[in-house]
Amino acid sequence: MQTRWYYFCLFCIAILSCNGCGQSLPEGVTKVVPVTLRVSAGGSPLTEADLQLVGEGTLTGIAVSGKTDAQGATQLKSVKANWIAVGAPVGKYRVVVNKAMPVAGEKSAEEVNAMSKDESMAYHAKIREARKKVKLPFPDSCTSSKTTPLSLEIKEDSLELALDLDDLAK
Repeated sequence: MQTRWYYFCLFCIAILSCNGCGQSLPEGVTKVVPVTLRVSAGGSPLTEADLQLVGEGTLTGIAVSGKTDAQGATQLKSVKANWIAVGAPVGKYRVVVNKAMPVAGEKSAEEVNAMSKDESMAYHAKIREARKKVKLPFPDSCTSSKTTPLSLEIKEDSLELALDLDDLAK
């Protein structure tokens, strides 16, 4: 009988100590919406692109990001200190897009790891220079939060949003 009472007390303590264990929203965030963002450029899905949404006002300091898949879609995720959420807080954002374009002469990770330190440094310098010459499928201004012309607003009913980078040329 004492064993049951002991386990009952432990159970009650566990329940009471977990009361309010859910993660609270960061200050200024009223709601997080599970948003899928679909990005296209040149009439096709923009694949393997890194997206960062830079919040305005109370959303400053919350990292909202995603990486597009083969269909140009990404499920946004948000982070601030120890707070992590799938989706994005409701609000206005500037959108930054980056994409590592393939260049001629790129080697696999195994090949690079097999290089000496000097060979590796020379290889990386060569690839960095080659990447500077590769044209992105969208304007270079989109790669910086200070110059991006892209913006979007996430509302409570924004479950799927489309971002067509071809609209920038119009």
